[in-house]
Amino acid sequence: MATRIACLMLCMATPPQVEFRDSATTTLYVRTIPPGAHVLVNGTAVGESSAMMAVSPGRCTITVELEGYQPQTHRVEVVAKEVTRVVLELRRTVDREPLGPQPRKDTAPATVTLESWTTGPSIPDVAWGAAAVLGGKFYVVGGSLEHGTNVQVFDPADNRWSHAADLPRGTFCQGVVACDGQLYCLGGTVAEDNNWWGRSHDGAYRYDPIADAWSILPKMPHARSDFLTCVVGGKIYCIGGANHWPNTTAAVDVYDPRTNAWSSLADMPAGRGDPRGGTYRGRIVSVYGLINAQTTDPRIWEYDTGRGSWLPAGTASDTGFGGYGMFLFSDDQGMYFAGGRTGRRHETWISVFHRDTGNVEYLAKAPANRAAAVAGFDPLSRTIYLAAGDDPAGRVGTFEYVQVNTEQGEQPLQTGASRPADRRPEAQAGRGRHTGIHRETAGRETPRQASETGSTGKINPEE
Repeated sequence: MATRIACLMLCMATPPQVEFRDSATTTLYVRTIPPGAHVLVNGTAVGESSAMMAVSPGRCTITVELEGYQPQTHRVEVVAKEVTRVVLELRRTVDREPLGPQPRKDTAPATVTLESWTTGPSIPDVAWGAAAVLGGKFYVVGGSLEHGTNVQVFDPADNRWSHAADLPRGTFCQGVVACDGQLYCLGGTVAEDNNWWGRSHDGAYRYDPIADAWSILPKMPHARSDFLTCVVGGKIYCIGGANHWPNTTAAVDVYDPRTNAWSSLADMPAGRGDPRGGTYRGRIVSVYGLINAQTTDPRIWEYDTGRGSWLPAGTASDTGFGGYGMFLFSDDQGMYFAGGRTGRRHETWISVFHRDTGNVEYLAKAPANRAAAVAGFDPLSRTIYLAAGDDPAGRVGTFEYVQVNTEQGEQPLQTGASRPADRRPEAQAGRGRHTGIHRETAGRETPRQASETGSTGKINPEE
């Protein structure tokens, strides 16, 4: 029996076995943490979580409500003769942690470790785009003048790359993020007269993996490239970036998929290009950025989506980790990135930014020496993917992945952002020019089909 999963966290409760007798109905299993939440399906109350119910196949809107917690709404595609499982971690509406600088303390080492790296099949079209994981597959979207509309997909189930439907418009340095079982490509740079730098773009597109088709969304209020993209509460936030590099912007726009509409929020305290950041404890944190093409900004800014305000939150102790930095996930200890390191241009490191202290800890270096790889993280299999990038000779199609382990076991690893790589002029040197729904199959394992290389666990960056 196949099982469909739509998870917002890593807690794999096993639903009871179900015998399907009628193709007109199927089974939906909803679990919340904490339990006891009221569950509504398509606006109709069906009981309390954890709950298993018969529903008609098709798209369902699930709403869960529990006193003292923020209500959540999630949409899933329910297929006949399959169990669709939804696991939701609820967030409290009271007793918020204070915004702003937190007391400094000694940084405890990260409890996250990495298994051995695996070298997979090279990406077919070497591109410098943006990436996200949707439905257990790794999507690399756009990324160069010659391959700007390409959408390349790695499926770990059969260890191969394929092409999805092309983008309506070729872009690079865009924001790509998965939200509610759909893939979004936002903004970026579009070529003008075959010019790499081009101009900032205000286009927005949504990909439906079931139909293998893109739809055109309302335009973004502010054209931008090289910006931070986060998903919080089912909404997509686009923050900072450049409106025509190296001109930076402080604008913040948010897209609500439920209303198919954009709105503009409070600006960042200052314009910031190529901002590094992501989500941490329910807030958006920008930890680093560029004031202009050459000047870095190490100030930390936090945005509380409930209050709608930005506050300063200290200074990053080391901005080197931000080079080509892509947010992967966060846990109670900090925010994890795939990126570079000061003075080591053609290297990609997995690092953790300890939010409480502003310190950076380098966990491991990817085996292949290259910079500006695109990255994604699958919270279900706990796999980090790295594809393409630049080595000293130019762009390469190298593809690697690695599994994440935590000492706390199955603790939630929160995702919510995906951003493109670095576009500073010095970074151009040497360049030659489903979160979502995941189908389980019997006996399926985390990808290990290709040859393994590299080292396990933490590595001293100075070695």
